Amino acid sequence: MISPKTARTRLRIRINSRQGMNRTELTELLVSYRDEMGYARLSKLIGHVDAHLCALLAQEDQEIFDALNDVARAIVVVDWRGPWVGRSQGTRQPLDALVVPACRILLEVALAHIPRATPEKGVRFAERAIDIASAYGDKSHTRRGFNVCSWLYNLTGSAADGVEYGLMAAARAKELDFNVGVVGALTNVNLSLILFGLHEEAIEIAERAYRAYSHDPDCKRHIGLIVGNAGHAALALKRYREAADYAKRAIDLHGDVTDTMGANDRIIDHFTWLKCAIALNEPATANDRMTAIEWIAREYPSPIAELHREFAEALYVGYAKKALMATAFKLGHLRSKTANYATFYVDLLAHLMRLASDTEDHGSALLFAGELVDAIASTRLSKVRERLIELGQTPKTVTPAKDSTQEIIDRIVSQALETQQTQRTRVATLGNRELTRSLEELAATAELCDDPSRRAIYRVGKLSKLLALELGYTEAEATALEHAARLHDIGKLGIPSAILAKPNMRLNESEYLVMWRHAAMGAQILGQCHEPIFALAAEIAHAHHEAWDGTGYPRNLQGEEIHEAARIVCLAENYDSMTHNRSYRHALTHPEAVEFISRNAGIQFDPEMTPVFIRVVERLLLFHGNRLDDWLAEDALANESRHRRQDGEHDTMLSRLADLVPDSVFAKLRGTLLDAQK
Repeated sequence: MISPKTARTRLRIRINSRQGMNRTELTELLVSYRDEMGYARLSKLIGHVDAHLCALLAQEDQEIFDALNDVARAIVVVDWRGPWVGRSQGTRQPLDALVVPACRILLEVALAHIPRATPEKGVRFAERAIDIASAYGDKSHTRRGFNVCSWLYNLTGSAADGVEYGLMAAARAKELDFNVGVVGALTNVNLSLILFGLHEEAIEIAERAYRAYSHDPDCKRHIGLIVGNAGHAALALKRYREAADYAKRAIDLHGDVTDTMGANDRIIDHFTWLKCAIALNEPATANDRMTAIEWIAREYPSPIAELHREFAEALYVGYAKKALMATAFKLGHLRSKTANYATFYVDLLAHLMRLASDTEDHGSALLFAGELVDAIASTRLSKVRERLIELGQTPKTVTPAKDSTQEIIDRIVSQALETQQTQRTRVATLGNRELTRSLEELAATAELCDDPSRRAIYRVGKLSKLLALELGYTEAEATALEHAARLHDIGKLGIPSAILAKPNMRLNESEYLVMWRHAAMGAQILGQCHEPIFALAAEIAHAHHEAWDGTGYPRNLQGEEIHEAARIVCLAENYDSMTHNRSYRHALTHPEAVEFISRNAGIQFDPEMTPVFIRVVERLLLFHGNRLDDWLAEDALANESRHRRQDGEHDTMLSRLADLVPDSVFAKLRGTLLDAQK
């Protein structure tokens, strides 16, 4: 290993001669400062790298980029809570002067992972930048860190995290009177809403941002991005002409391509326009868009630009030459290349699933549907796993990224059913309430498309508890069942939002197969928690769509093969769903719902439980009348009040966005807005 003095001398020579550094030199410098001279000397490394950061990032040498990641990792592990101590001199050096360059390095390296199609690797750097900037009161870099995190999380398919960080970035930018920051953050919020399936809301935010900031020349590029996102939303709604218009407006706003990031933005908009041209059967426009995509990818090469070019080429060839099999082959070839880029990968699998359905290749459609669910679930389940580790839980199932979902599901299916009394006894305590609340928030997020109020899971839980008490459960057993029942649909976290939010629930065969997997997926999520209440919750999640006559899913269980708690929740969930509006139908009246449940006793529902349940709801309606919903969801209302008390400053920040973000968005996403300081 070279000496620190030699490493610094080499660096000075290269700086003075305006040369870049290679990976070996950067690594030698890093190690010399860190290991031989103490962390105080790392400050000089930060200063040197920051001075040449743009030049280093502009180089396409992978070794140099790897070296920059090493520098960022060194910044991440430094203790920023107090002054550093220089071991050789025994002096104390304040960190304040290093906050800006350290945050800048972390955020630029995080962003550089986007064109390399590895956004998940940048998240750690961006979140650490937020920690450092927040600790030292650097509002500007805190805002930028929020925005970068939002972008990265959206690209990895984690829309809940994307919207949390995006809205806080917008609120912080509004507080700083920084228009470009507001529009940039709302662009990420838009993408989050699209991932949630909230396409109308995404378009409304884009239009509001356009009206508010299109006059500001500094916002032009970001306005182009948010208008482009509106094109994605319109495309998802199959409003092809509108989507094409948005794409064209976005391209005009972007102006000339000058760098790789701008090239990627332009390619995405041309791709949206290409899809619209294909849907509208406009061959000349499709050809022009394909030509533009090829030119940009050639002039501004990057891994993600090449992926978009190949994807576009596959769709264009299939359209122009009417060659569905050729398209399927080309898209199939891209599967392995896009696996690390969640949003892109999900879009690819969705196209393959639709293509297989169109050609009546149902076996392939099922295969792609399974991969689609696993792709979404792997990201979201990993977030659950991280939360369990934070709370001191030991996940007992394997990591989805390493072991197939099917293996985990098979393991759950193979577990022998215990006696009802044993099941009741072992869930008599609630266990870790912090973990339970965390999972309840996830479960409510999974239901956003159907339940913007986020109260349905609490109503179902309370109805389940009351039925259990009527069936002879103790208070402790029934309360444990109530909390377990709230998690019954948590598996919807693994289902594409486009399917959950599909108008009129007109799903094709492949989409139904995807939807049905949420039951097993819920069991998989809850199976990671080792406390007994979650074992019960996993049973409920897995079996609450089974039917008494054996025609349910996913295992076609029959009669008493279905866990008793799942039969209880099945009644409660169906009644609550029928008596509330959904995106695909209007609510039934109480008599209509009761008539349906009575008619299906012994078919869908347990014939002995059904009359007991009907007595319970009749009694509740007699006592509470039209205030029944509020009474059943009183825990949800209490939680909302608690959040309001704890997040007063956060709510004040968000109130600044009232003119830009529709009330409907806040209503649907209220529970996902977190205070970054928590």
